[in-house]
Amino acid sequence: ERMKNYQEVSKTMLERFIDEKCDITDSESFTPFDDFYVKFLKYLKDNNREDISKIKVSKELRNDGWEIKHKNYKNNQMNLRDENANWIIKNTIFGIKISNNTL
Repeated sequence: ERMKNYQEVSKTMLERFIDEKCDITDSESFTPFDDFYVKFLKYLKDNNREDISKIKVSKELRNDGWEIKHKNYKNNQMNLRDENANWIIKNTIFGIKISNNTL
């Protein structure tokens, strides 16, 4: 019991956010990094914590073993005159899905 309490207290805010607000049960799931970051900043604000830069969040995620890489997404705001504008590339976190009840 003491060990469990120690582990919980020693978690970073990012680890707590993932535990509380994300679904990590499906290794095939993914979340665009920018979406994750915006919701994480709101979580920090709601918990009276200072913002953390995107670079620090990205490094901490990678250090914790999460995979971040480019993924193609359909561009819903495409320019109809440019056929190459159908897809955009976003940094994406694999193995994490923001829970539906988050924000």
